[in-house]
Amino acid sequence: MATNPSAFGAGAGALAEPSWLPADSGFLAFTADQVASNANTAPSSGVLNLARVNLRSAALVTNVVLDVITGGTSLTAGQNFAALYTAAGALVAATADQSANWAAAFLAPAALAGGPYQLAAGFYWVGFLCNNTAGANPAFLRAGNANTPTSNFGLGAAASRYAQTGAALTAAPASFTPNTLTQTVTQWWAALS
Repeated sequence: MATNPSAFGAGAGALAEPSWLPADSGFLAFTADQVASNANTAPSSGVLNLARVNLRSAALVTNVVLDVITGGTSLTAGQNFAALYTAAGALVAATADQSANWAAAFLAPAALAGGPYQLAAGFYWVGFLCNNTAGANPAFLRAGNANTPTSNFGLGAAASRYAQTGAALTAAPASFTPNTLTQTVTQWWAALS
């Protein structure tokens, strides 16, 4: 992913070069520099959690990446998925079931079924859904300050940076209505590759 070099420099109105870009870690886009994420949380069962990623230019996307810090226990086979959604809330694709992968610490790309996908520049949401049977959901990497209401500052529900939707879900839904999202303060880390 390339930056616009003419926007950076010492001239009036120039931007400071960000310290770390997604491409520096081999990603197409991410929610934030992963070194800014130093905590973890296990999400509630049956809820689709969403983390917005901004794809700055068109790209061929194969995987979503989440970082499981602590594996889940008694995960329900066939009910643990990552997915990618458009800004309109339409499912691009989901991964295969991640129950086995998410049962231990795990940082690896999860392939989107049927991919890769040629995506236009714009924003997308990485979604993930966990379920367990009398166990614990995996704990995913997030920013250290998980209770910051500024996570979605200035953004309406349909443009949320961090949000969730649904209840008692067992698979990634085919779509959701963005303006009905519930904004959250948990700043999940996610990436595209």
